[in-house]
Amino acid sequence: MEVLSSLAERGGPLLYTSVAVVALTWFLSTVFKSSTNAPWIGLEYGDAENRRAQFAKDASGLVRDGYTKFKNAAFKLSTQSADVVVVSGAALEEMKTETDKEHSSSAKALEILFSAKYTGFPSSGDDLKTVNLIRTNLTPGLARFVPVLFDTVDEALVADFPSCKEWTPVNVNQKLLRVIAKVSNRIFVGPELCLNEDWIAISIDFTLKVFAGANALGKWRPWLRPFMRYFIKEIDDTNNLKQRAEDFMVPIIKARRAAMEKGEFDENKPDDFLQWCLDQEGKTMNRKVERQAEIQLALSLGGIHTSSMMLTHSMYDLAARPELVALLREELQGLLDANNGKWNKTMLNDAWKLDSFMREVMRLNPSSFLGVQRLALHPFNLSDGTHIPAGTILQANLHGVYRDAAIYPDPDAFDPLRSYKQRKAASANEQAKYLFTTSNKESLGWGYGKHACPGRWFAENEIKLILATLVLKYDMKLVDEQAGRPANWQFGAQIMPDPTKEILLKEV
Repeated sequence: MEVLSSLAERGGPLLYTSVAVVALTWFLSTVFKSSTNAPWIGLEYGDAENRRAQFAKDASGLVRDGYTKFKNAAFKLSTQSADVVVVSGAALEEMKTETDKEHSSSAKALEILFSAKYTGFPSSGDDLKTVNLIRTNLTPGLARFVPVLFDTVDEALVADFPSCKEWTPVNVNQKLLRVIAKVSNRIFVGPELCLNEDWIAISIDFTLKVFAGANALGKWRPWLRPFMRYFIKEIDDTNNLKQRAEDFMVPIIKARRAAMEKGEFDENKPDDFLQWCLDQEGKTMNRKVERQAEIQLALSLGGIHTSSMMLTHSMYDLAARPELVALLREELQGLLDANNGKWNKTMLNDAWKLDSFMREVMRLNPSSFLGVQRLALHPFNLSDGTHIPAGTILQANLHGVYRDAAIYPDPDAFDPLRSYKQRKAASANEQAKYLFTTSNKESLGWGYGKHACPGRWFAENEIKLILATLVLKYDMKLVDEQAGRPANWQFGAQIMPDPTKEILLKEV
């Protein structure tokens, strides 16, 4: 009643329009909804509302139960955002094929799962121009970017991490967010903004507000979301951040476009994602400033927080196992000594133990229990007999795969050299299966198929540079060794390191 009263105060037309939209959305979703023959997981908890509540409390238990019962088949699950079909590993190649036929879409699935229409979640996942720039400019350019990234890493760590001559408690999550924002933005938006405090705040806050808004909206039934979005503060905050981002981008884009038109960039053209976007426009200059801002925010959302979470998980695991710091430091120092103390991409590739450690951290701490999301655009059938109607959201069971003893022996154990030993034992042609950036049916953290994260090699180099610098600079241990590694936070299927915890650091 309070919601209706608030709308009434805003004016009758808005009230009537909102009610009509809600009613029409409910009618269409109810009358025209088709079904799949995949079995349900969680029916013992009751109706969809109760199943969603249980998913919010124990998503890992539900997806683990589904994997146990239907390892080689599909099952249906009520998540906070939508009902989804979780497919088996055998079906992933079929999903890939359907995507290649344009029968399914990753970006459209994300738009539904994160209520992008209302929350401000960037819908540029299928922007082929942006993806192509990552593939043609960012990834091939990593060799020349590593020195630039290292200089930015070194500067950011000095600025954001304290001097620790004695054991000092440090909230590494907060520090790493800022470091990653500075390092990522050096390549994303260039030197004009990468160290600007206001832009750093926008880059960090945008993702936090988008996910907070999506979580808040996800608590409401889908047919109520068009109505309830007006009462979620985080959605208003996201829109304000988008406007602030546009305000920052206007003078920089205008200045660069003017320099391009005058030929002033012939010799000293900026080498960053923003400039690649402007070069892509050519002489037409027809991409709106707000679109450039949206691209930058999408890059921040896709890169800054996932990388900072990976680094925080890594630091927690190193603090819980201080002997690993010495193990990794020995490898990294050896590589540096062999290259006169200067980092390059080849050295990062040769850090096999660091790569193996990172892969194990990601296996046990993925960003979600579910992944590889697709929206079926047309009906099709899986080989296991599951019918997939148009409009079905499909996902893969990361938790099940990563904890499968047939794939990862002793799967609940943290083995930092698991992949290292596998690579050492594999033939040259098979070694790539065990890399941190590998995307296959046994390693789904980066996605799968042609929509696997195109920026994962950039993220890998960035994370390795930061982690290597920290390992060489600090000893680490837990504040409370008896309490053990800080437990992760879980929001439905989403996983993140506890951002409130501190670890002890001491300079070597």
